[in-house]
Amino acid sequence: MVIEQLIFTVISFAIFVYMFFRMIKNNDTSYVIILVMEAIRNSIKFYRSIV
Repeated sequence: MVIEQLIFTVISFAIFVYMFFRMIKNNDTSYVIILVMEAIRNSIKFYRSIV
């Protein structure tokens, strides 16, 4: 179960990074606060899956 959570967290983080760079490339900064909240959520989930 821990491995599944870790894999899911890594995949969600990769999707987040992809979306972040795509929005920055397109100069679409209206969703930056949502992306920051998503990064915090993914970090917390990653930390909880390790501990």
